[in-house]
Amino acid sequence: MITQDEIDRIKAENPPVAVAIRHGIEPKKQGAKWLALCPFHNERTPSFTIEAKHAHCYGCGWHGDSIKLEAGLSDIDFQAACERLGAQQSETPESAEKRQQRLLERRKAMEEREEEERQQKAKERKRWPKLHKGNTVHLDHVAKLRRIGYAGPWLAQELGHLHFAIWRGEDAWIIGDGTAAAARRLDGKLWEHGTPHKSDTLPGSEKHPIGLTASSLPVILVEGEADYLATLVRLWEQGIHESWQVVCMLGASARLGRHAKRLQGRDVVIYAHGEEAGQAAAQRWKEEATFADAKSVTVCELPMGQDVNDFTREEADA
Repeated sequence: MITQDEIDRIKAENPPVAVAIRHGIEPKKQGAKWLALCPFHNERTPSFTIEAKHAHCYGCGWHGDSIKLEAGLSDIDFQAACERLGAQQSETPESAEKRQQRLLERRKAMEEREEEERQQKAKERKRWPKLHKGNTVHLDHVAKLRRIGYAGPWLAQELGHLHFAIWRGEDAWIIGDGTAAAARRLDGKLWEHGTPHKSDTLPGSEKHPIGLTASSLPVILVEGEADYLATLVRLWEQGIHESWQVVCMLGASARLGRHAKRLQGRDVVIYAHGEEAGQAAAQRWKEEATFADAKSVTVCELPMGQDVNDFTREEADA
């Protein structure tokens, strides 16, 4: 059994960037960090960031130290990775060449798999309904349905993130963009297919944040569609809606991924739902934003069982 002291020694002697280079990865120096194409998923723009003690991918979310990196790149377990790193000095040119070949084969397999997934998602998005802008009646209906001010739906539509359509035979309001979207029924009822649920992610949707663009504005990050509208209302009522960028994550399972880089140097406020899944998601987004060198990251935890929309309603009724 390998001891903790031995593990610490192996990590100290094998920083993540050295492990990456030995596997044929070509990181480029950027300040105190290194940046490279991720070896765990196919990408054209580098999102694999390597620091002194760990590496993180903004694209797929991979995170780990040098031992985990060796294990992942060599397709071996933790114990074998420790043994391999501990014996790096005796590595032969033949073993190094085999490792390089494994990396090339892995990249090729990832490229083929992700291209298949990309084509499949594009094909699924052809099933999307025809999205259209809402008129005053539509926007007012959403405002009354969510018990919020008219400014919320109006601003969301002006930003290009609120749409309307017939989905699964029902009138629906939809938050999203051209590759990611989620629909809710305009009558306020649950979707009945499968387990009854409020929000229905459209087929082929990507898992990326809605509304996060390159900007210097501070960011408010919220989990769902109703939260997004409620936050826009709060900012409008305070006269500061043009001073913040509101970002919708379309659910607790979403990741910032490669888009996290847009948070560099910006203040970020995350509103966490008052339940376990929401709080766990907020902590994950905080880690991604922090690793992306956000200027500051604050998590605001709402009362248990509440989201931003519920909290806004209670304040309005008070």
